[in-house]
Amino acid sequence: MPIESESAEPQAGTSRENDQPAEDKAGIIGSLSRVGAALSEAFDTRANLAALELGEQTRRIEQRVVLLLILAIGAGFALLALQALMVAMLWDRMGGQSLAVLAGLWILVCLIVGWKLSLLAQRSDRPFGATIDTLRRDRALLAATFRLRKP
Repeated sequence: MPIESESAEPQAGTSRENDQPAEDKAGIIGSLSRVGAALSEAFDTRANLAALELGEQTRRIEQRVVLLLILAIGAGFALLALQALMVAMLWDRMGGQSLAVLAGLWILVCLIVGWKLSLLAQRSDRPFGATIDTLRRDRALLAATFRLRKP
């Protein structure tokens, strides 16, 4: 029995000595790998958020451009025909004043459309707002974690 216990102790001691550095290496490598995976996942999440917001912003811009083009083309043709009709009908009575009245109506239309566009611009969200807010929170969290000071 003493022989077995003597032979068991060196093996156990050798095993513990060999296992201990392996656990430390696995712990350090494992920790670094977990940190890398967490950073990769955080970056992926932020990139997906930015891509989503970019898609939404692109869709809003495309929608506005298409609506403005349709409005401009349709209103242009309609108003051109209406203006020609009005000038033809009023020329005998008012002469050049008919053109002044129509110019005043055009100015009124431009003011209304400009007002509507300003309302649309005020109601829209700032581009990439959620991404910027998330990146600010990430920066603050990293600064607090690593005790970094803001420059």
